[in-house]
Amino acid sequence: MTTVHTGYINFKNNWGENISWITIRHRRRNNPNYQEQENFRNIIAGEKRENIMTFKYETGKGSPFDYWWIKFITESGRLYTIKNDFYCSVTRNDDGNVYLSVDGNKKKMYVAFSRSSSCSVSIRQE
Repeated sequence: MTTVHTGYINFKNNWGENISWITIRHRRRNNPNYQEQENFRNIIAGEKRENIMTFKYETGKGSPFDYWWIKFITESGRLYTIKNDFYCSVTRNDDGNVYLSVDGNKKKMYVAFSRSSSCSVSIRQE
């Protein structure tokens, strides 16, 4: 039996350039029927936005993976994204706050939690 919780997404722009537009998506089971997705504009380089969106996640035996996806356009007009099947899951030991950040030097997106291990994925230009 799993338990559904509400979590909060925080985002930090460490890309080294302003982000003109970004889509952030979370899915359980990588299923569109269990999805939250929002668009944000004008995130200044170095800016951190707290509690920008909520999402649902599950904990307990048999709980599904949490899948994350972003796509963004920089101020210079470059388009970037990550693979569609990247997962990094919130655990019952976490407080529900998720910290997403993008690093322009390493071309990575990081997903961090309050207690469990963080994950990263490569960002590619489209």
